[in-house]
Amino acid sequence: MKEQKNEMNRNRTEEFKRNEQLELYLKKLNSLLDQIEEPETDAPDFPLVFIVGVPRCGSTLLLQILAKNNFAYPSNIIARFYNKPYIGALVQKVLAEEDRDKQIDINKKISFNSKLGRTYGGLNVSEFWYYWRRFFDFGEIQKLSEEKLWQTDTDKFKNGLYQLIKIYQKPLALKAMILNWHLDYLSDIIKNSIFVYIKRDLKYIAQSLLQAREKFFGGYQNWFSYKPPEYKWLKELEPEKQVAGQAFFTQEAIENGLQKIDSQRVLDINYENLCQNPKGIYSLISKKVSQKIHYSGPQTFTISNKIKIDQKKFKKLDQYIRELKNE
Repeated sequence: MKEQKNEMNRNRTEEFKRNEQLELYLKKLNSLLDQIEEPETDAPDFPLVFIVGVPRCGSTLLLQILAKNNFAYPSNIIARFYNKPYIGALVQKVLAEEDRDKQIDINKKISFNSKLGRTYGGLNVSEFWYYWRRFFDFGEIQKLSEEKLWQTDTDKFKNGLYQLIKIYQKPLALKAMILNWHLDYLSDIIKNSIFVYIKRDLKYIAQSLLQAREKFFGGYQNWFSYKPPEYKWLKELEPEKQVAGQAFFTQEAIENGLQKIDSQRVLDINYENLCQNPKGIYSLISKKVSQKIHYSGPQTFTISNKIKIDQKKFKKLDQYIRELKNE
């Protein structure tokens, strides 16, 4: 697995290569943090808001909107303390949020920019995947065996998130797409949770996945983002069919999982509506978690649903998705 990760890092473009020295320091830091006994806390009064959807659906924008307003969230600072995120939250309070004299200058602004889910600035939103991977032992694909799933230390996993809510005394919003294939399990272990499912036209998601491959790896051949179980045969197809299948089968898994969750705990939203009316979408989510409805941010965002690749490739994507829907 380590060699596989090294190979993937070598294949990345310079912009997205991991900083190996930083990774080493983070590993040492979090190894030391792991020796600290974590305080336990009961399920908080405030809920968790799990954002789910197919990769490239607009989830980062949605999280930024919630973070800009009245939600706690994992920041880039907190994410670096992935073994003890509550310590990261305390460090953040000391270095940024309570540093009224500005002795330490940390970017406090939530921007609405990102590159393939990566944001910039200490207080901007993080995908927080290192934390999730600490508990969920993924192999080549993101669907876990029942045995592996139920071997997870769910108490520790939950406690780390509950600690963030305890510190901030707000609902906690974070991405949960890494568990797209186990949403009913996630709803079972964290009862006080809401699932916000952000949907986007699959042909534009597939196009964005294809573009992401080029940005991340410099070409279309390497797989970008989560691998559904169907990856085992999708990987033998041409790139256009791969991303079409990736988008289609991931969406299918999400919707199958959400059907097993009480509908009162699920909110479906649309990427296009989020861009056209972010205040309205924010109000829907706020009401769902009984939060004050006060929106701060742009009144609209640019909808990026445009053909951005070769017309023939785009038509292929659309055709393959239609074929999958009709099978």
